[in-house]
Amino acid sequence: VTDIYFNTGDYVAKGSVLAQVDDELRLAAFQNAKAQYDKLKKDYDRMLALKQTNSITEVQYENAKLGLTNAETNLTMASRQYNDTKIKSPISGYITAKGIDVGYLLQSGPQASFIANIVDISRLKVKLNIPEAQAFSLKKGDKVEISSEVFPGTTFYGKVNSVSVKGDDAHTYPVEIFLDNNQKHKLKAGMFCTVSFITLDRN
Repeated sequence: VTDIYFNTGDYVAKGSVLAQVDDELRLAAFQNAKAQYDKLKKDYDRMLALKQTNSITEVQYENAKLGLTNAETNLTMASRQYNDTKIKSPISGYITAKGIDVGYLLQSGPQASFIANIVDISRLKVKLNIPEAQAFSLKKGDKVEISSEVFPGTTFYGKVNSVSVKGDDAHTYPVEIFLDNNQKHKLKAGMFCTVSFITLDRN
């Protein structure tokens, strides 16, 4: 790692560069692949013009076409490898943990290096368990009201995303609720809240 562009607590947008990896060799490979592609593209264009006037054989034309195809494949691979030297954020969110520093040697494969933990709180998930008697009264899409002691008097609104078809040992059923975060009173991941099921309140 040669450069790092984030710190814990920063907000990062999807696609923004988090860190730069040494790119000297991959840049050289990309430039070489680009030069080879440009040369073979000119050769192919020349062969195509000659073929239209029947000045070359079909074999010569096909060889030029194959060479260009191989060069295009090599250029695509080299371009991808070069672009991969820039580590980008897959989502928008806040950095909650940082795992690398300048000089860090990144590892891939089964034990890939930990770069950063990014949390997107624009949409949150509430997880809770409800008694079996209530599980049959809920369905996906039911509206719910959510409150938090951190923001007294403020009501957040969400919808049931799923009700598990299998209960636990206590005969309660896991429920997941999605809600869009309030921009004025922004909830944080990991907070406790109180959920009121509008569907159950009406029954």
